[in-house]
Amino acid sequence: MARKKRGNHEGSVFKRSDGQWCATIVVGYSATGKRQRKTVYAATKTAVLERLDELKNQRRSGCLQDVSKTTVAEWLNHWLEIGSTTKSRKTIDRYRCVVNKHLTPRIGGLRLTKLAKPHIRELMAGLAKDGISTATQRQAYVTIKAALNAAIVDDVISKNPMAGITKPRAEKRDYVWLDAEQAKRLLEHSAETDWHAMIVLAVTTGMRLGELFGLRWKSIDLNAARLEVTHTVEDVGGVCRLKEPKTETSRRSIPLTEMAVDALVDHRKKQVAKGKAGSELVFPNKRGGLMKRGNFQHFVWKNLRKAAELPETLRFHDLRHSFASMLLSSGENVKVISELLGHHSVEITLKIYSHCIPSMKPAAVSVFDRVLAPETEPTGYKVATNRPETRIAAGITKPETISLNRLTATLVEHRA
Repeated sequence: MARKKRGNHEGSVFKRSDGQWCATIVVGYSATGKRQRKTVYAATKTAVLERLDELKNQRRSGCLQDVSKTTVAEWLNHWLEIGSTTKSRKTIDRYRCVVNKHLTPRIGGLRLTKLAKPHIRELMAGLAKDGISTATQRQAYVTIKAALNAAIVDDVISKNPMAGITKPRAEKRDYVWLDAEQAKRLLEHSAETDWHAMIVLAVTTGMRLGELFGLRWKSIDLNAARLEVTHTVEDVGGVCRLKEPKTETSRRSIPLTEMAVDALVDHRKKQVAKGKAGSELVFPNKRGGLMKRGNFQHFVWKNLRKAAELPETLRFHDLRHSFASMLLSSGENVKVISELLGHHSVEITLKIYSHCIPSMKPAAVSVFDRVLAPETEPTGYKVATNRPETRIAAGITKPETISLNRLTATLVEHRA
């Protein structure tokens, strides 16, 4: 029986002399009416037919077009609308901002198929030369790379010109965190406001601002002194919405201190007294809805920080850093801290809070003095050192605190 002929625009499939299978499909027409074709390859006929079906689906959805004329700007806009749907709205909004401000003005007019490494290098160098922040440079790198990877998947280009281009190095940020006295001062001043319970939770749980805004009363068990982080508030373009945490580790259970339980009880009493008990949110705005990050930062946090005489560089998020720093400095297990913070791994916790490590080293190595010290001490001298433990030197029956230099001189004298 004769093989059924394919209809117009259904594509053609054939086997090359080298054994590889090919499938060709019309993707559009040039200005002169000439057909523009797209060809895909595979090792077997079944595989190439599958790729051909993918091309047909892309053509029907408008994804497949005459790529020879497609500009970088056109592809970026197409990718933002269709290709990045797996990302959150906040991430897409961040992509769009970078595309409109930095990518399209610099490389948008280039043909996508002609985009090469020199263009990318010139783009990144131009951003640095114009004083664009390192964070934005890194975001531009991530955005264009993701868009070009999507172009490869859709068979629009054959290789990514970003390959081999180094991502701008992140600037090392000097984290700011509160000491115990500063934290007490902040809590004292917040006690005079409606946001005291939120400040207490931030200091004693390390919760993120979005997690606090998304906290609901049904997620808190005051009897068990525990709360569950199940939602966060996403603010995109001034529009807030409640959403689940981005990662599974961000969904976590956090024990509450007595201070936090008392603050939450008082907070609930105030809500009831003011007739605001109808909202399921623990920290809503004045109308009982989701609180906007910008409004809180400007009208609440800025005033609290000033009243407590804290550094102007201190962000609300630094209360999270303060929580972790205090626990690490007190010798708490880093795995426990990582789980309380909702980090994906302990490595992330150690990377962010490496500033605590130097202060932990003396206590860490002092374990050898306790474990390996002899059972009897041969001397009565106490050595004055910067370490928390003291050593005993030989030859003196009456304990006396002396310096290391004096100890050395005494030992030399006894040896002589």
